[in-house]
Amino acid sequence: MWIKELLLLAGQLGEDDSFIARQVCAILYRYLEKRGRLGK
Repeated sequence: MWIKELLLLAGQLGEDDSFIARQVCAILYRYLEKRGRLGK
């Protein structure tokens, strides 16, 4: 899933960038979850 790829990318960034990327992933994940767009 693309969220895992984003988290892997976040792990390769600096600490501050990694934190921002993880926050973005979490927000996107919750948004898509609410919209029912994530495969379970």
